[in-house]
Amino acid sequence: MTDMFAEEIEGLVALGGGRTSKFEVRLTHPRAAGVTFLPTTPNPTHDSGWRVTLGDLYATSPKSVGLIFHVERRDGAGVKPRFAEVRPSGRTRSPRRASNTRFITLPVFANLDGTDHVEPVVERTLIRFEARAGAEEAIEHADRGDLAQAAHTLAEASIKLDP
Repeated sequence: MTDMFAEEIEGLVALGGGRTSKFEVRLTHPRAAGVTFLPTTPNPTHDSGWRVTLGDLYATSPKSVGLIFHVERRDGAGVKPRFAEVRPSGRTRSPRRASNTRFITLPVFANLDGTDHVEPVVERTLIRFEARAGAEEAIEHADRGDLAQAAHTLAEASIKLDP
């Protein structure tokens, strides 16, 4: 029983302050054509944006979300325009009060100078998202009894992870 209580207490302590954490995305530039979310499915907000609920955030288990912003046309958009805003929010535990809601707004700028700017960390993260999506697809195939297709899907996902 002490192990069970220790795990529960550790879980409560590890809750890094973010309970019912969410974020909203709003496009702010006329050439911004949309956004793709990896792996989360957003819900439209009332003001032409998207809202994603992450749930509880734990210090020991960070959550990753990928955002791919789509540009209608590069020409005439500017060299480094502000394309969107991301606004994370969540109820946090505060020593003074039971909970506290915090908001910040993060601007999203695009480098549209016509050259590729590959960021290794971003590229590796996108590959992990793709591999995780492949693993989830393989589980769906296995749940339906199609083990051959599940194995094939996993093999394709593992190829993406191989450097």
